[in-house]
Amino acid sequence: MALSARVAREFVGAQDEISGVFADSDTYYAGAILAFSSGKLTVAATAESQAIAGIFTGECDDGDRVDAKVISTSNTIKGVVKRGKVWLPHSGAAQSDVGALFVNSSDDAMADAPATATNQYFAYMALDYKSGYLLFDLRCPVAIDNPAA
Repeated sequence: MALSARVAREFVGAQDEISGVFADSDTYYAGAILAFSSGKLTVAATAESQAIAGIFTGECDDGDRVDAKVISTSNTIKGVVKRGKVWLPHSGAAQSDVGALFVNSSDDAMADAPATATNQYFAYMALDYKSGYLLFDLRCPVAIDNPAA
């Protein structure tokens, strides 16, 4: 399910901040999980082939600090994302999920890594859990190669 409003994220420890140009024609909500696609920040949407860039802070290089940044075509505006340990939603999070691999399922949540993928993808290991959430370090993607049988 995609975000339709700002969401607060709980980070643990230090984070890195990076910036990147937004992909064209989308709305970016503060707290959204963003990915890299063709060298630009994009709304993450079950794209295991895209590494997660980080969590959008709502800060932009055009001076905006917004809950929702609407980007049109021919865009050159940069947004700031944070990377580090962050609690992200996962339905049914449990102790048994710690150590398992997950991928983003949208700009708002994580899903179990695909068991039948036939290509390379990026996953993230769950480090801890609490009700409804798993802790991930977005600075540490795991490249998985599932060649076709």
